[in-house]
Amino acid sequence: MRNAPKLVAVKRGWSMVTFKNWLYGKNAPRMQDLITLMADCPELEKEIIKTVKETRECLQEL
Repeated sequence: MRNAPKLVAVKRGWSMVTFKNWLYGKNAPRMQDLITLMADCPELEKEIIKTVKETRECLQEL
């Protein structure tokens, strides 16, 4: 959907610029906003949990 970023931003009260910055990796969302994004998107939640597990494994090898 071409207007998906706008729909998400409006739904959550974020500015389009802010959401696009997150979407394109220019800035990271605040923790509260990241949790909201994870609650809205199960795929994102799974990906973040996977990244955390991989990071833990790497840290244990040190």
